[in-house]
Amino acid sequence: RVLLDVGGVHYSTSVATLTKVPGSMLASMFSGRFEVHTEHDGRVFIDRNGSNFAYILDFLRDGVWSAPTNEQMQRELEFFGLAEAVPVPQRDYKSERFDPVTGLDFGEFESPGGIAVGSDGNIVVADDHRVQVFDGSGRVLQSFGSQGSGPGEFDSPEGVAVHDDGTIAV
Repeated sequence: RVLLDVGGVHYSTSVATLTKVPGSMLASMFSGRFEVHTEHDGRVFIDRNGSNFAYILDFLRDGVWSAPTNEQMQRELEFFGLAEAVPVPQRDYKSERFDPVTGLDFGEFESPGGIAVGSDGNIVVADDHRVQVFDGSGRVLQSFGSQGSGPGEFDSPEGVAVHDDGTIAV
């Protein structure tokens, strides 16, 4: 039995469960090849989102992914080396319609900071922490970006432009 403390949430599982996906961070960590440090209470501490880890552990136990699909969960999967193993359903952006009601779902806005129209007629909107691209009828074609100041991250962009070759500048 392995006792875990993931972000303050306690879990109990087995080495067999943790090593189920070869090449993952957990499989490497609990393979026996490395010494694993335990805290004073016998738990292995992992400094990640404890509530999201429940979905990861369920996947390792059952082989079925039943978690919400969002950017935070994708980061957790990448951290644990499970992004390739988990069949996360992709959103069908092309079937979603434009809805100008304030919100954070695809096609909705928090605080738009710029809008541009490409030579192909697609509409590009810079909003709070992401850029969304719509076709002429308002269907979401693409959404990218996240909150922050690193590559691919935005903090309230104030403008957007689309070059003749389709390159988007934020």
